[in-house]
Formats: sequence, C-alpha cells, structure tokens
Amino acid sequence: MLVQAGPAGLAAGKISELTGIAPSSLSFHLKELAHTGMVDSQQAGRFVIYTANFTTMNALLGFLTENCCGGNPCAVDDLAVSIKFYSTMFAAAPTVVKSDYAKWMLDDPRVNFAISARGVPAGLNHLGVQVESAEELTEMNARLQQLEGEVVEEMGTACCYAKSDKYWATDPTGIAWETYHTLDSIPVFGGPSASGCCVPEPTLVKASCCMPAQAAADGCC
Repeated sequence: MLVQAGPAGLAAGKISELTGIAPSSLSFHLKELAHTGMVDSQQAGRFVIYTANFTTMNALLGFLTENCCGGNPCAVDDLAVSIKFYSTMFAAAPTVVKSDYAKWMLDDPRVNFAISARGVPAGLNHLGVQVESAEELTEMNARLQQLEGEVVEEMGTACCYAKSDKYWATDPTGIAWETYHTLDSIPVFGGPSASGCCVPEPTLVKASCCMPAQAAADGCC
C-alpha cells in the first residue's frame, strides 16, 4: 500500500481505513516498521504521514534474494506431505506446483521478518503467521488442529518485546511455526531468563531458543 502511494505516502488514519486495522493495533505495527527503517514518518499539520523507505526495502530484498536458503527454495523431505501441511495452514493451494517444487504467493497472511542477536546459534529459528484479531487466531487454530502433530497453546506470553496469544505447530521437516495475535508491546525481550526466541519445547526440533517453564534453563517463554 505504501509502496503504491509512493513519495506522497499515506496518513495513519487513511491506512487504518484502507486496511480495516484498528488504530490501536495499526500504531503498534507502524512503530515497529519505522523502528526497522522500512517506513519513514513525518508530521504534516495534525497528521502523521508514512512513506515506504525504498532504500531499506530494496536492501532487504537484495539480502533475501542472495542469502535466503542459499539462493534455493527451502528444502523439504517429502514434497506432497509438505504441500498438504502448508495448504492447510494457509487455507490456499500452491500457486505453482512442479514435480520437485511448490510456491505460495499470498496476500494474506503478510510476511513479518525479524532478526535477533541474543547468543543463540545463527540461522532460521522459526517462522510465523501474524493475525489481527482474536477471531482470526481462533480460525488459524482450527486449521492447525486439522494437521497431524501437536499444537501448543500460549496465551498472554511475553517474547520479542511483545505480549501475544500464540499457537505453535511443527512442519514435516521440523521447522517451528507460530501463529500469533499481538496484544501489546513490552519494554523487555521476554521473561527474566530470555536468551533467544520463544519456540516451546514440544515444538522445538531443529532450533535452539527460549522455551516455557518445562524447558531448559536458558529458555524464555
């Protein structure tokens, strides 16, 4: 939307109107985008105008194109099983399907990309789907319950400078997925012992990060 608006940008109220996102939730997301440098903001009278920072966006896209998965699609062990998993999670069939390849091009959910440096091994920690309401989270949980494997519920958990309700699932290759609804921002990364991110122990397969109470001492959420 901001990319389409170009240098003129859009006022926060207009973004709320076009997206249907409540102003309270929208302000949180715009603040986070501004913090990452993906958008710029400036005061224009009584309005705050947001514009896309094309320099930062192009740099990020360049990095992802060059470095993500070594320039290759994310590898899976069983294409058919993985297509079933992701088609259920996204409630959409792949846009492209080949004998050795599948791709989803989604408008909803949108991508939320985050990096951290908290002393845990570098690499992919987990992937996630962010929803905008408790109703959407309930709908996503219903999808996850159709999948084989455990779904872990975390309500009101603190991690990654945010308080959220979450459901966790693990894909067929062992990658943890969180589906979450952000309730508020918080001033700290997570719990008192937080070190990495917040994949709970039953979901943790290939990642090492912060876990709920039953997990290792260096976990967090």
